[in-house]
Amino acid sequence: MITNAQHDKRQGINGLIPIALVLTLVSGFGSLFAQKPSDSPSTAPDREVIVKFIEGVLMPPLGIDRGKPEDFQIHSDSLRYILRQSGAKEIARVIPGFKTEDRVRTSRMGEKVTLSDWENVYLVRLPVSEALIGFITALKNRPEVVYAEPNGLGAPLLIPNDSNFNRQSALKNDGSYLQGNGALGADINATNAWDITTGSSSI
Repeated sequence: MITNAQHDKRQGINGLIPIALVLTLVSGFGSLFAQKPSDSPSTAPDREVIVKFIEGVLMPPLGIDRGKPEDFQIHSDSLRYILRQSGAKEIARVIPGFKTEDRVRTSRMGEKVTLSDWENVYLVRLPVSEALIGFITALKNRPEVVYAEPNGLGAPLLIPNDSNFNRQSALKNDGSYLQGNGALGADINATNAWDITTGSSSI
């Protein structure tokens, strides 16, 4: 059970959620790789970098998906130096347990979908956010790194581009005169549901 304080810490400000957590949930199709927010490797998005290494350059301890940099096998002296200079506190797989061979999944519509390869994508947490830019620049200059980007906070938002959406009180009732001065909030909370899934276009 997540307490209110824990929930606020995970959600960030005004319902914002870490990009790393979004990647984890979206990539899993709600199955093998999906995590609960409480299991996410992201705990301080403003101090985290999402890095994809080339295969074999960084190896976690057997059976472990997160740990201190010194716990990992790093087959590059330059990368080891960059991590040490940045003061990196922790390295964690963005999607624990992900295997390249498991990329082909079945969507809820029964279609075969090939996921992005997350096996070598890690979250690196630094001690201070001020160190991010220099750290990312150093990583981008290394051939062992496919990409390095700051983690961050994002808010899901899905509102139809229907010019008459604000008249549809059953979907989102704001109690306005356009909706007949109805009861504020007396609706099916459609916009919050759409942040999770928009359902099937065939319905």
